[in-house]
Amino acid sequence: MKKSGVLSRIAYWIIGISLFFAVVGFEDAMVSFHKPIDIYDEDFEGVKRYMAVESDLDIIISSFLEETITHKKNGSTTGVDKYNYYSVPIFVGDECYYVALKVSANTAEDNQIQKVVKETMAYLTYRQDTYGAEKLEFQGGVYKTKKDIYEDMKEWFREAEFFESDADVEKYVLPYQLEPILSFRRVRTIFIVVVAVALVGLLMIVIDRKVISAGPRQ
Repeated sequence: MKKSGVLSRIAYWIIGISLFFAVVGFEDAMVSFHKPIDIYDEDFEGVKRYMAVESDLDIIISSFLEETITHKKNGSTTGVDKYNYYSVPIFVGDECYYVALKVSANTAEDNQIQKVVKETMAYLTYRQDTYGAEKLEFQGGVYKTKKDIYEDMKEWFREAEFFESDADVEKYVLPYQLEPILSFRRVRTIFIVVVAVALVGLLMIVIDRKVISAGPRQ
């Protein structure tokens, strides 16, 4: 009896930890199971949540938000994450929509974005005739943008007088954001392993209950 109870307690811990990691990585996993698409393809029909993207981004508009997230435990700061949000045009037929691009600040990726932004803004302000040669080799997914960040993005476009009317802002600025993922295969593998471990935990509980129900031999 005692041995069986210990097995169940271990299984519950295994399942709990596995489910925690499954929930944390769920959105990335949803992206990783989709076939990557290039948002610049001629037959591109528009962004959707959890879409996997592989594109060379050569048009990125300057940052509209810098976000700082402070992590605390027992009243003490355990870490600080900083992110920059940019705007990226999405062409669907003759229409041009805009989504956010979220990247960690002060990284090689963010430094490359700064180069693309510089050329993009030079083109938009008529200081050069083309977008330029700089690009960001992007691999990642499409996620829902948090409401407050989405509102900040729309406000930036309003203040920049990017569109003729507020109705155009609502139409062409979409509540989605691109976020990089280092490896689709790695994310898939980790998620599958986590789910498999949770199933092993469930199997342990089933076995444990059968042992208990069988009881000691007479």
